[in-house]
Amino acid sequence: MMRRDSGHLVPDHYIGSGSLRLRLPLDLPQDHFDHCHVVRGYFDLDQLTFLEDNFLEEQKFTHSTRSLYGENEASVWISYLNYGHWLHGEFSVLANQVNKNMLWDFVLSGWLEPIRVLRYEEGDHDSWHQDYGVHDMTKLSLVAILSSNFTGGQLEFLNYETPTLNAGDVIVFPSFVPHRVTPVTSGQRLVAAGFISGPRFR
Repeated sequence: MMRRDSGHLVPDHYIGSGSLRLRLPLDLPQDHFDHCHVVRGYFDLDQLTFLEDNFLEEQKFTHSTRSLYGENEASVWISYLNYGHWLHGEFSVLANQVNKNMLWDFVLSGWLEPIRVLRYEEGDHDSWHQDYGVHDMTKLSLVAILSSNFTGGQLEFLNYETPTLNAGDVIVFPSFVPHRVTPVTSGQRLVAAGFISGPRFR
């Protein structure tokens, strides 16, 4: 169930003592890989339904493309959440937990930018890239799968095993790991993507 708190729609588990309460996913199935960590079913069906409906109705998406040497490198519809959105709290807690549990121990300082909501229509994709750059210094990338009515749109990693992701799963990985999203062949792929930054790697 969702309720309105201080003008923002938030899940029931956030409402308590008049303030937001963060859920720790200690009891959820989790898969560890050399290059990433997956929390299974982080968002339940009610939350997914709310997020998908809310984002598609209220967020304004802009079509974004990227080309290199005349080739279409990426095509996706993108929107940004307000920093006050409760997903920033969820992702912050999760990023710090995974950073510690995976023994990455990256020094993290905060959000590089607001969480992105990405909508992939048929044919949309993203070619091989890294989220880390010498200027933005993104350390951890988080991706939540918010829809299930699509085919294709697989998040793949270069030279690493590609875990199967289902609606409600959240994957966390170091931003320097090369990855891509294969073309969506049918339906609509909706994800939330966040990037946690920190001091430059030494």
